[in-house]
Amino acid sequence: MPVFRTLFPPLLLLASACAVAPLHAETLRIPATSLSAEGLPERGMTMATVEAEYGPPETRFEQVGGGHAKRPPIVRWDYSDFYVVFEKDRTIIAAPKNRAVKPIRQSEELEVESEAVTGSP
Repeated sequence: MPVFRTLFPPLLLLASACAVAPLHAETLRIPATSLSAEGLPERGMTMATVEAEYGPPETRFEQVGGGHAKRPPIVRWDYSDFYVVFEKDRTIIAAPKNRAVKPIRQSEELEVESEAVTGSP
């Protein structure tokens, strides 16, 4: 019991100080245009639709998964500038390949919100 009596008051003081100490938070908003996937197959497109609109892929990878409800068949097709991932026969991911990320350097393109938050985390 003596250890509890000697440690409890400092721990209680530290906990109460942390609970009221202001926290700082920032939100960085990136313009949606910098994240767009323009010209890529849309989520939900069938394999037949993707092939009809974009032509045959350069590479068709073998199916992985399948044979179990919790592991559906996954297939990837590579095109020259992008790749498409299908679950069963539907597009789940379409993304550019080797895309160089252009850093945003102009401050007017970013919106930063800064606020002090009080209370416990």
